[in-house]
Amino acid sequence: MMMLWNPDVHTASIDKSIDFISNAIRKPQHPDILDSYFTFLFLFVDAYHEKVTAQIKAIIPVLMDIPLSRSLANVLKMIMMRIPKLRLNVQDGVMASVYLTLTGTVIPPKSEPIGRPPSPRAILQRAETEPKELQKIVLAVDVLGEFYFSRGALQRIMQYVADYYLTAENVEIRLAAVSSCCEMVVPFVGVYKKVTSDKRNSLLQTIYGVLRAVCSVIVNDPDVRVRMQVISCFGQMPRPFLAHLAQPEMLEVQFMALHDEKLEMQQACVTLLGRLAELNPALVLPRLRLMLLETLSQMMQSGQARLEQHSAKMIAQLAKQSPKFMRPYVGSLMIAMIPKMRNDQKYTEVTAQVLNAISEIAVIGGAEIVKNLKPLFEKLTHMINDSSSLHKREAALRAIGGICRSTAYVVDPYRDYPTLLDDLLRILKTVMSNTMRREAIKTLGILGAIDPYTHKVFTGSVQSPTAISTALSLPITDTDSKDPRQDIIHWFNYEKCTLEEFYPMITIANLMLMMQDEDSQSYAEIAQAIVTIFRSLGEVAPQYAEQVVPRLIEVCRRATADSNRANLREFFLQQLAIFVKIIKHHAAPYMPAIFTIIADAWKEDISVKMVVIEVLTEMGNAIGNDFSKYTGELIPYLLTVLQTDKTKERVLTVKVMESMRLLTYCIVQHLHLVLPPLLIILDDVSLKLSIRQTALDTVLHMTSAVDVSAYAPRMMQSWHHNISTFEMRDKLLVLLIEIIKQLGKFFDIFKRGVDQKLRDYNLDKCEHYEQYRKLSQRAQMSRDVITSLVFAGSNGNLQSAQALMRGGSAMLGNADLQERLMNGSIDSGVSRTDGRDDYYGYGLDEKKEAPKVPTSARSTSELVTVKISKQRLNKDLFTLWKNENLTSKDEWLQWLLKIRIGFLKSGSSPSLRAASSLGDQHQHLARDLFPAAFMSVWTEIDSDVQNELTTSLLRALETGYSELIQTILNLAEFMDHSEKGPLPIDHKTLGDCAEKTKAFAKASRYKEMEILRRSDKQIQMSVDDCQSLITYANKLNVQEEAAGVVRYAERNRMNIKMRGRWYEKLNEWEKALEAYHSETTSATASASHSESSAHSTAMPVSQTDSFAVEDARMHEMRCLEALAQWDKLNEKSLVWAGTRDRRDQRLLMSNEGRQLDHKMAVIAARGAWAVDDWTKMAEYVSAISENTQDGAMLRAVVAVHKPCFCKRGVVIAHPYLGGYGRLPLMDLI
Repeated sequence: MMMLWNPDVHTASIDKSIDFISNAIRKPQHPDILDSYFTFLFLFVDAYHEKVTAQIKAIIPVLMDIPLSRSLANVLKMIMMRIPKLRLNVQDGVMASVYLTLTGTVIPPKSEPIGRPPSPRAILQRAETEPKELQKIVLAVDVLGEFYFSRGALQRIMQYVADYYLTAENVEIRLAAVSSCCEMVVPFVGVYKKVTSDKRNSLLQTIYGVLRAVCSVIVNDPDVRVRMQVISCFGQMPRPFLAHLAQPEMLEVQFMALHDEKLEMQQACVTLLGRLAELNPALVLPRLRLMLLETLSQMMQSGQARLEQHSAKMIAQLAKQSPKFMRPYVGSLMIAMIPKMRNDQKYTEVTAQVLNAISEIAVIGGAEIVKNLKPLFEKLTHMINDSSSLHKREAALRAIGGICRSTAYVVDPYRDYPTLLDDLLRILKTVMSNTMRREAIKTLGILGAIDPYTHKVFTGSVQSPTAISTALSLPITDTDSKDPRQDIIHWFNYEKCTLEEFYPMITIANLMLMMQDEDSQSYAEIAQAIVTIFRSLGEVAPQYAEQVVPRLIEVCRRATADSNRANLREFFLQQLAIFVKIIKHHAAPYMPAIFTIIADAWKEDISVKMVVIEVLTEMGNAIGNDFSKYTGELIPYLLTVLQTDKTKERVLTVKVMESMRLLTYCIVQHLHLVLPPLLIILDDVSLKLSIRQTALDTVLHMTSAVDVSAYAPRMMQSWHHNISTFEMRDKLLVLLIEIIKQLGKFFDIFKRGVDQKLRDYNLDKCEHYEQYRKLSQRAQMSRDVITSLVFAGSNGNLQSAQALMRGGSAMLGNADLQERLMNGSIDSGVSRTDGRDDYYGYGLDEKKEAPKVPTSARSTSELVTVKISKQRLNKDLFTLWKNENLTSKDEWLQWLLKIRIGFLKSGSSPSLRAASSLGDQHQHLARDLFPAAFMSVWTEIDSDVQNELTTSLLRALETGYSELIQTILNLAEFMDHSEKGPLPIDHKTLGDCAEKTKAFAKASRYKEMEILRRSDKQIQMSVDDCQSLITYANKLNVQEEAAGVVRYAERNRMNIKMRGRWYEKLNEWEKALEAYHSETTSATASASHSESSAHSTAMPVSQTDSFAVEDARMHEMRCLEALAQWDKLNEKSLVWAGTRDRRDQRLLMSNEGRQLDHKMAVIAARGAWAVDDWTKMAEYVSAISENTQDGAMLRAVVAVHKPCFCKRGVVIAHPYLGGYGRLPLMDLI
């Protein structure tokens, strides 16, 4: 140290010091003492530099005779740095020592050509047993990278180190070899562009030979530390070095590391590729884009906190390394990450990493970040107050600062989130973490200053001068749901659908109405019947899906939510799967709702989960490749089982793996999520061997079905882990063969390790080994050919190699492999369906059929295959419709029920027959489907049987029982609209029966059809016909039709009785008054004639004549009231009142007479009220009964105008006794 600090003072002692050191190190010394001498030499050279060149040159031979150690290496390195003239001497000596240590042979003279030293197997074996030998080798390898050897010296040994020491058994040796190989390549890379073109190819071979070996370590080394060391060294290399790493062949190997089994390795690889993207964007960016999509999928669908945290780190690395590349995807990233900002304690680290990623994205986000400011800040302002995790609070603060800085969203956050400023100041006062306080101060600086008064306004401490108004929205009224059968009837009647279309449609509509009944106990039978119908429909089934699937989904959702219907959950889930299987891609609109039901059912016990998995599998098989768009919903359920099922037998796990085999083509886009859990199960030695074999079968099936070459490193790692298990070796060899077929030339990376494993376990003599050997040789040959052609050209491209590959396909014997070799890349998203061999059959089990729920519904095979012959049909039904001996009503109703069910069971339509078993239990279903069932039988029987059936129906009509008549009328109406109708029953008969049962619409229709039939025979419509039509029209409240009939009668001058009532119903009061006036005159004359005849014959006047006179007078008064002709009405009233006492007592005593007198009194009272004649009104009111509504109301009116008001309250309140319907009469008071 004295010589170091004062070199000039001790210059005279240099020779003595060197002689002393030289003599000391020649003698055998303890290593610690030697290290002291070497430390002195290190400082000595550092102090005197070139002044001691002669002395150091003399001691160099002595140093070279000493075994290499770390202290000696430091001394020699210092000599090279401080005394450039001795660099060559030191390099030669060190190289000779290193060469001897690593190869076991003396380094040849420089004049001799470069040769290949023998394999260092013995040296490496000694290193495994002797720690000193191991340290010696590690030091020698390190020295190769630390000393600045000449390219000629390095060229003798660098490829040797790359070939043997990068693949040594000891991890320390491999770690040192990785760093050393990277450093040794740097001098060659630096002069690559400076050398002439004739030497460039040989130089490129040297560089690529080492780089290829180092890159293979990324995916081939079993220790993650070594793999990480490669990525770390690559990241520290200069740009010219990275330019060689950015070549296609090197990139393909690095791409494989993106699916490494260790997540930190994937993150490091993304960081490296982010740097390489600038050098070769055409190859790197597409793969980064694919990796980004996989990362987003992993974040949104994995359901595992560890993977979500990893995804957030990957996104942050990509945003940091390749901001231009990430900018177009900011919107999608925000959609994926905002939901992951959760407050749950178990997701604390995930949220923190997501916030860090958002901070990085905010720098490049631009408008997309501005669009998401509100949802972001709503969560961030809450998280900075969450004291449960300091890490998350700090990340939230950093995110707020980054977003505000990048979007210029300053000061405004204080207004939008009034408590933000107080929260930040509270952090400064209460949080003790320096990092947190620093972030809070930084965030305050970014947000900017705010006026204190304005802040008080924002927080509500001071009233704002602006007013805020709110608006109320109008209530929304729901429209009533329509009966679906009405649409079908309309379709059948007016759009003329065929019977083959109508039968299933009406059956399904009735069954779905039954399913709407929440208290129904026949859900299973109904669903089974509908499934049977759909299966019988074949290709036309999808057009009926809109009727069934939404309702079935609703019932299934209700069953899933209702704990009392737990036994129906599995059944309905299975029925949904069957429907999806039948309608296939037409189920697309209903898939979101189905997955919602599955999400609810997934919370149940293991049996329901088993059914859910079966349902998902069946739907995937039914929809086929189109199911791929829904696998984003499917994957979380599968992954949840694979990652969380900890039961001993792993029943769910096995079920999921079997399902994955069947859905391989659908989940190909999610292999990055599916394969790792499968391989983890395969590697888990704590599991039963059968479970691991199931995982291996699943992986093998996927490998044979789709391209998994991008995941080859991860699969080969599992292969190495499990090849020691005897029971799995055969299938592992088949898996190895499949991987070779997909990797092609890139399998060369794994070949050495595979060969070693095969030798270790004596598998080089098994039945699959020969196929493996041939494929691996072809892969090696393709690599050698392409490599030689690449270096043969001047520009190092693949054009000549690709040309040879096109012409020499026989060399490979595999068109798919040849294709990938020519393209120079591996596409992980392309499935392979050609060129499979028998090995692909390993591990495929037959699909087990799901247990069926027993129901009373008839099976599909029974219904669809039944042939309805005429002979069988006649024999079965002939006894059913016989009704000659029936007498009582119960017998007739029983007959009706029997023919309904019998026709339903024996119809020609499979859809109707499917509902027959339900018709036995639910009579209303048999009733609703009877017209369709009758028609399906009617079209199959001959004319004689039809006549017999018609006779039976006529007998039923003659009974007069309303239910029988209504059923036959409905049947007749249905058949009138059918292409096979009508029912051969006379219209007059049907019309009379309809009138008896008060089915006036049908009666009117049959009357019209009867009239039209007569008009064809030139027979005019009669007065009775007009009377009937007007009666039906009035009953149906169809005034237009009645008016039309009246116009017809007038135009044809028909002598119509009671014409006034026709006009009255048409509200033509003037014509009615005229008609009633004529009736009054005629009735009065008739009555006078009868009276004169009675006097001459001493016989009483007919009661009918008296009633006709009074009735005509009452109608005349009603017309005057409607026309408001009060004077004429009052005159009529006076006449009525004056003659009331002289009327026929027989008329007053009859019920009709009293009603008529009551009506005339009410009309007279209203007429007096209209002209304020209260005396006459009181007189007329006295003739009205008090117990009627009109009597009570009119008495109340009279009481109002009397001087005494004491009874008014009682009288006025009296109308309230009748209920609310009479209250409007109070308005007249």
